[in-house]
Amino acid sequence: MKTHTNLRNHQVSVYTSFRKSTLLSLFFSFFILVNLSGESPNHYTEETDEFIDPIAICIDFTAVLDNSGTKAISPFNVNGGSFDPDGNIVDFSIDKDFFTCDDLGVNVVTLTVEDNDGNTATCTANVTVSFPPPFALACFSQVNLSLGFDGTFTLTPEDILADPLIDPCGLITVTPSFFDCDDVGQQFTVIV
Repeated sequence: MKTHTNLRNHQVSVYTSFRKSTLLSLFFSFFILVNLSGESPNHYTEETDEFIDPIAICIDFTAVLDNSGTKAISPFNVNGGSFDPDGNIVDFSIDKDFFTCDDLGVNVVTLTVEDNDGNTATCTANVTVSFPPPFALACFSQVNLSLGFDGTFTLTPEDILADPLIDPCGLITVTPSFFDCDDVGQQFTVIV
């Protein structure tokens, strides 16, 4: 009996008769021939792409400054579900993580994610930095002003607020705020 096995572009021919002793011999002969040729009937190569970048997904965030006028955030405040299709994300980082009164308003922050193969991806988020006004202001009921040598005085929130630390960003204003010699002896209602 003649058997042909196609191993990719290699032909292996085995001649044998059907004797019990040669059936086992046939198996070993086939195994040896296949291994010597470097191929096998079930041999295949699975190609995996370990260079697939992770997917960075950002969300916007509002950072409210504390009473000292600062706020720290983490990458997880702007991460919106970033993932890696063929592995795990092992590092999250942002290019700006600390905000002060100088950053009030919208700030663009870049999130970078890195997967276990060293691939990276980025996205951007808007971080809106705000400082909420206090619920209630405690002001002195009466303030006496003394004009300077130039005959003027500029009133600031610190002059009338019982707790001037309540406004570290200088957002509170007073009106009127400028007084001169024409105002001597008068009383004013000041709006904060």
